[in-house]
Amino acid sequence: MKHPHLLILSLLLPFIACNRSDNTITPIDISQYYEGKTNLTEAESQEINERILTDQQRATIGKTIPDIKVKDIDGKEFRLKKLIQNPSVVIFSAHNSSWGKRDAEVDFPNAIRALEDEMDGIDIFCLVENNADYDQNAVMDYAWQLQKNYSKVYLIDQKDAQSMNLSICPTKYFINEKHVVTDMYAGYAFEEEDRQLILLSGIYSMQEKL
Repeated sequence: MKHPHLLILSLLLPFIACNRSDNTITPIDISQYYEGKTNLTEAESQEINERILTDQQRATIGKTIPDIKVKDIDGKEFRLKKLIQNPSVVIFSAHNSSWGKRDAEVDFPNAIRALEDEMDGIDIFCLVENNADYDQNAVMDYAWQLQKNYSKVYLIDQKDAQSMNLSICPTKYFINEKHVVTDMYAGYAFEEEDRQLILLSGIYSMQEKL
């Protein structure tokens, strides 16, 4: 379930040091935060957003990713754990998210180019959310568009994305070669310096011994 006010949120979540855990990511049900709540004020919405993001961090950072399948643009299935063999940055987006699309198509590639040396040896994956209710032509057009900047573009079912706490577009996961999420950032950063800081902090987290 997506909430527009989450998608346009500009957040720089602080780096959280963590100990290695063999536990898998625990999915957070975002809808439960809104049960029985109507006509929220801006302050109340912001408070809920912060709770969701904090809980997602606690349930995700230091945890291994679940053993899910993704599909490439040709429809071939792969296990995400098999694909991730090196330290990797995973950017999650969707064709119907304006801020997510801009981040994945324009701003994030610019940040990567600015930090080319620091990104050496790190793989980059794009996961495009999909489900049966989406316009499949629009989803595929967006995936093809992303291939202009990324060689590893895959479609992920919405339920599988939610099992990884990928529910806010864009979200970036930093995953080490042991499939542990070492850092995560949810939301759109408006400043170029902030986008580069996100990358640098995430790269540093993947280099830590967990």
